[in-house]
Amino acid sequence: MASLTLLSTPDNHHLFRRVEFAENWWVHSGLAAEEELAQALADLAGLDLATAVQERLASRAGDLGRFSDAEQLVLVEAWDRVGCWVAAQQRSTIAAFAAHRGYPTHDQAHTHELEESGADPSADGGENTDSAGGAAAARAFARKSTTRRDGALAPDAYAADELAAVLHISVRAAEGLLSDAVDLSAHLPQTLTALAQGKLTVAGVRAVLDETAVLDPGDRAKVED
Repeated sequence: MASLTLLSTPDNHHLFRRVEFAENWWVHSGLAAEEELAQALADLAGLDLATAVQERLASRAGDLGRFSDAEQLVLVEAWDRVGCWVAAQQRSTIAAFAAHRGYPTHDQAHTHELEESGADPSADGGENTDSAGGAAAARAFARKSTTRRDGALAPDAYAADELAAVLHISVRAAEGLLSDAVDLSAHLPQTLTALAQGKLTVAGVRAVLDETAVLDPGDRAKVED
């Protein structure tokens, strides 16, 4: 507005005031639109949120350029929450797949490791392996526990391999997904729900998994209370 002020004279004062009003209206209407959009999307999650965002896009012919910078940021945040919901649904489905295949939980795998080493699991004091170690242990346990009497491996032993093929990721990454999904479903259901609601990001869930990996099931449950 400084340059316009310098040009303001008695002769063009009314024109200047109209320009100033128009500029202020544009700024305030942009902020109002951002606030209205944010409020409209604030309490939504999952498919409802995705549908609401799509409807907003359709109202402007799918042209993101017709949204202000502030509105675009609101949409970015909304899509991030939708992504969190998708991640939660994927992990829930992976956990169901793991259950069908007899894939062990983090704690089952760790207990099996202790038994294999001759240690007493009850004397472990709740000290689990870390998430990466838990994934590897889970897969090793799955392979051993699903070996048939004829020495052949049952299909569940290849759960991580099949998941890796479907998602086009490494087997090691698939092992991690299986371990995380099973742990979230079995021990941290509220964390999984928070991810679905967009209250926690995937990175936030990763932090919870890592920080609680050394706790026994009872203490892990207390973390969510």
